[in-house]
Amino acid sequence: MSELNNNDYPEKRITSLFFILVVVAIVVFIRLFQISVLENKNYLAQAESQHKIIEEVPAHRGKIFTSSYNSSDTYELATNLTLYALTAVPKQIQDKERAAEEIAKLLFLDKNAILEKIKGTDAYIPPLAHKLSLEQADAIEKLDLKGIYISPEEWRYYPEGDLAAHIIGYVDTEGKGNYGVEGYYNQELSGDSGAFFAEKDVKGRYIQISAKSDPQDGTDLVLSLDRSVEHYAEDLIKESVKKYGAKGGQIIVMDPSTFEIIAMASDKSFDPNNYAQEAQEKTVDIFANPNTAKAYEPGSVLKVMTMAGGLDSGSVTAATEETFPAFIEIQGHKIWTWDKKAHGKENMTQVLETSNNVGIIFVQQRMGKSTFYDYFRDRFGFGEKTGIDLDSESAGKLVSLKQMQDVEAANIAFGQGIAATPLQVVASFAAIGNQGKMFEPHIVKEIIEHKGDKKEIKDIKPKFVRQVVSPETAEIIKTMMEDVVLYGYGKEAQVPGYRIAGKSGTAQIPGPGGYLEDKTIHSFVGLAPAEDPKFVILVKLDEPATSPWASYTATSVFSEMASYLFKYYQIPPNK
Repeated sequence: MSELNNNDYPEKRITSLFFILVVVAIVVFIRLFQISVLENKNYLAQAESQHKIIEEVPAHRGKIFTSSYNSSDTYELATNLTLYALTAVPKQIQDKERAAEEIAKLLFLDKNAILEKIKGTDAYIPPLAHKLSLEQADAIEKLDLKGIYISPEEWRYYPEGDLAAHIIGYVDTEGKGNYGVEGYYNQELSGDSGAFFAEKDVKGRYIQISAKSDPQDGTDLVLSLDRSVEHYAEDLIKESVKKYGAKGGQIIVMDPSTFEIIAMASDKSFDPNNYAQEAQEKTVDIFANPNTAKAYEPGSVLKVMTMAGGLDSGSVTAATEETFPAFIEIQGHKIWTWDKKAHGKENMTQVLETSNNVGIIFVQQRMGKSTFYDYFRDRFGFGEKTGIDLDSESAGKLVSLKQMQDVEAANIAFGQGIAATPLQVVASFAAIGNQGKMFEPHIVKEIIEHKGDKKEIKDIKPKFVRQVVSPETAEIIKTMMEDVVLYGYGKEAQVPGYRIAGKSGTAQIPGPGGYLEDKTIHSFVGLAPAEDPKFVILVKLDEPATSPWASYTATSVFSEMASYLFKYYQIPPNK
């Protein structure tokens, strides 16, 4: 029995080994089937990726240009610079102490900070430095430091610094446009990247380029902005803010025949070349354009829009007369004239001349809330965006007709209880200066597309929005605004030898529990010259300290701006 068992033992071992071999063979067969059949495409792709690559070829971002009336030259407001990045592969650096010391000496950096970044054995770390000049890049390459590399980078550059910064915006480190034209036209400016398909050998060297798609460079933009006028407007508003002790201020110059922006200035600006530092030193709020993104209560300048609606709807005529008391009571609220005096009998032109709150409420009540709302919202467009081609525009605020109480309608009639941007206000006056026609405001007047070596230039035509008031009404209102400048509270806006039509406004500032005392916003909006307006100009001063009335501050700034424009564009006097 024992002998039989000993003879069976080798046979069992052989059987077990055979069984194991069969199992292994089956597993190997299944795995081979999985690799060669089921996962064939995946493994082929992996193998191919080891010797075939796809490299992106970035497109050049489009440039932004402007021009000046008295020059045939164009000026770059935004362009591109090729600078260099310093990168490192720590595990390839043999002498890290020397590398850190040499780099720090050349670039005036902290040696210990560099050493801290490269002391590991990572295959990749973020670049040690950006925006190196060609001279700096050459100097580092001459050091022949193993594991230290120089690579070209394209950076956005703004040659004029902070000029028109709110209009232009900036491009961030990810290559995305923010604010202004850069943000609004980001896709067009960016273009489309190209690519090339190549093969490389076992050492990673290119041995053949099999296919290539060229990048499509971004679109160039030419602005309607006049470089000289923008310079003057920016300097003027900064000087005026200091002169009148204001907290801020803005100026807009628009062509009323096309609604093109000629200048759009603010006393505060930023350098888009150093936007990150600007955000730290100031606030991110500095990037928002106060002319398009920040609404305020305009005050008496909007009496022109109320009067225009009253005339156009037939509710009043220029000759309509009424005797006006010092105040009117509506829903338990007393609304006074600005000087708290009764102005007696006045026609509608005199209501604008004396900026009579009670008189303008009379016009609004003659119209009725529904008609009044129609002119302010559906015609002049308050409470909705103008559609200007700048990023981050505010719609302002206008209550709905359903929510509008009688007292709210009365306040809105003279520009309180409504929030509008300076752009919305200047556009409403531009419609008056353009025979009642409202166009969409725009800043880009020409688009240049790159198609290979060819350029296609496309002019931007004014986009008609609607007829706000009839040409006849617009002409009457314009004449009434001339009288405001000649005989009313706009006298400081006069320019000797020229006819000016305009209206001033001194608006209260809302605060907790009501309007703030002794804090106002001054503005003046005017058409120049009145008989054939070439410009509509808005001047706004925030909380000026030297005078309580816009008739002594914003009107004077308007006169300076208009005088410059008449000389610059060589418009002869007619009076």
